[in-house]
Amino acid sequence: MLTLLLLMLMASHQSLAQDMKQAYRKPCGFDSDCVDNAYCVGQIYCLCKPGFVINSEDGQLACLQEATHIGDACTADIQCSKTFGAQAQCLNNGTCGCQKDAHFMEDLCYRSVRKPLCLFVILVTGDFLWAYSPPRSLA
Repeated sequence: MLTLLLLMLMASHQSLAQDMKQAYRKPCGFDSDCVDNAYCVGQIYCLCKPGFVINSEDGQLACLQEATHIGDACTADIQCSKTFGAQAQCLNNGTCGCQKDAHFMEDLCYRSVRKPLCLFVILVTGDFLWAYSPPRSLA
């Protein structure tokens, strides 16, 4: 019976693996048994509503609104990193942005890589001249 219930549950959700990332292990019988912005799935477990992400940074479970744009309001890093990648965070001013050593490009935060600028010049005599400048940030 339990196996049948689980199979029905899997069939009713497009991605159980994705659901489990948003689920927390509190048993439930009704939506009211879950935290705000969550609902009870099959009277088995609570799941954050679409557009919300599970957070437990402060020791208490909550389903917080996912950021959809850089600069959106936030209270926890997960709201930003869920959308913009591991290099995103909730900044001190309460908005989503890229970490200090990262930059925003094509809807994601990427770690900025410092690369030295090397320049080789061939002189008319055929000798090589090598010039080096200190590393620079791509951000």
